[in-house]
Amino acid sequence: MRRILLLIIAIFGFCAGTWGQEVSFSIDAPRVAVINQYFKVEFTVNEAPDSFEAPDFGELEVVAGPIESQATSFSFINGKSTSSVSYIYTYGVIGHKEGTYTIQPAKVVVKGKEYRTQPYPIEIAKERTSRQSSGKQQGGIAPDDVLLRLSVDKREVYKGEPVLVTVKLYDRAGVAGIRDAKEPSFNGFWKQQLDGQNFPSQRETFNGKVYETQVLTQYLLFPQKSGTLEIEQMDMNVVVRVRIEQDPIGGGIWDGLLGGGPIIQDIDKHLSSSPIKINVKELPAGAPASFNGAVGQFALEGELSASQLNANSSGTFMLRITGSGNLPLLNAPKIELPGTFDLYDVKTTDKYNTSSAGITGYKQYEYPFIARAEGQYEIGPFEFSYFDPKEGRYKTISTSAFPLEVLRDISGGANSPGIVSGVTKEELKILGKDIHFIKVGAPQLEKTDSFFIGSWLYILILVLMMVICAGTLFYLQKRIKELRDTVRVKNKRANKVASRRLKQAQQYMHNGKESDFYEEMMRALTGYVSDKLNIPIADLSKENIRNELLQRGISENDVTGLLQIISDCEFARYSPGASIQMNNIYQSALDLIGRFENKL
Repeated sequence: MRRILLLIIAIFGFCAGTWGQEVSFSIDAPRVAVINQYFKVEFTVNEAPDSFEAPDFGELEVVAGPIESQATSFSFINGKSTSSVSYIYTYGVIGHKEGTYTIQPAKVVVKGKEYRTQPYPIEIAKERTSRQSSGKQQGGIAPDDVLLRLSVDKREVYKGEPVLVTVKLYDRAGVAGIRDAKEPSFNGFWKQQLDGQNFPSQRETFNGKVYETQVLTQYLLFPQKSGTLEIEQMDMNVVVRVRIEQDPIGGGIWDGLLGGGPIIQDIDKHLSSSPIKINVKELPAGAPASFNGAVGQFALEGELSASQLNANSSGTFMLRITGSGNLPLLNAPKIELPGTFDLYDVKTTDKYNTSSAGITGYKQYEYPFIARAEGQYEIGPFEFSYFDPKEGRYKTISTSAFPLEVLRDISGGANSPGIVSGVTKEELKILGKDIHFIKVGAPQLEKTDSFFIGSWLYILILVLMMVICAGTLFYLQKRIKELRDTVRVKNKRANKVASRRLKQAQQYMHNGKESDFYEEMMRALTGYVSDKLNIPIADLSKENIRNELLQRGISENDVTGLLQIISDCEFARYSPGASIQMNNIYQSALDLIGRFENKL
């Protein structure tokens, strides 16, 4: 009775597992096959088909099939059952000439609804990419079965014009994972990595061969100097999962189709991309006075917080630059206000959208000021110039003029100290600091027999003042000398800045913000190395870091550990094979910086 009950539950679970599932119909075949040797082509549907229509194989010869079979799996775990059933149509196919052939879509009808596979290209080659005999692996993959390529959207740009770099993996052998990825050096460029991109895999033909391609990541590079700049090679290791079909005893075609299962073997392969040279043109001469390095296409807006103000009260003038280009690198434009205005530190806000098309958004500058004297004024107009690389020329845009009326200061009335209404700043007279009134009345004089000047107390005070002045002068000279030594200043503050950034990274780690954690770790490590070695961020390269640290007595293991942490952090966000623990990265960085501080 118990066995019957379990059988009923299993049947019910099987039916429940198959009800309502989405129908899938797919093709499975090698991407590369050997000339004059048969291979399998399988069509699989996960529902019982009403009918099946074979595809058009074109110039490929079908030597066997279709062979119909079923594969069923069932599991019952913790009271929950799952099941799947597949209906498989298998063909034995041979290609007699080299080239790329396409298997046209097959058609299947399930419950009255028609489903088709996608066209499937197969390359027929002379040699195997992996040789098999009696189930034993005898060869590896071909050198061009897996490729790593860097491509750019343009090779000649103006200084400040973005270059899109795409890192793409070409695979026709079966890559199962990626590890030890080291991004290329971008010396001379300001780099912005594109985040949150879901790149679909595609089929591409390269050098006459068909590949499955996957975009790993993309960068926007903004050249910071003119001349020929090189994007260095990128390195990574991949794991290639090779499927080796076993030849059954007898070696016939039908035996091959129905014979033993394949052997799966993982092979490590090192990939390197080729370096790319970019020709960066200097911006043309004759830039307008209001040009501050903006390259792209922009628009300018201006706004005054109010058209009326009281004297001695504050207002704000806003400039907003919108458009596409090197927005993150723009500095606040300089503006000139009337002489009776006090201008204070500018406040900057921005919002960007980074994509393969470039960086778009806006950058807003707020200029707070205080109007000191009443009157009628005009704020602006203000100009902004940029270089348009599409047209190859400078453009100047401007705001309109904004009228402003400054009224009398109502906080202190007409007699407000220090302000005279109706005049400009250059005409102001500071009251109470002109010639004083002559004091009248009898003077109160006091006779004394001794003078303070020349007394011992006077001499002692004079000596003490001279000593204090000499000491202060010595200290100031020493301090100025230290501040002029920028290398020493940056070196001393390196550990403090790195510690602050590591604390921020730790906070991101506790909050589970992986992307922010790896970004902050990169800033901490590269900033620390830049300050300690006195190498600008834009000129940092792995080779520079390695050579400088080794010359300063840092061990080879510590240098390798630092470069590995930097590479792991940089690639952790897009590598599908990456397996990096944030806590391990954080602790390793703390230990390395501690050891560097002891030696540097």
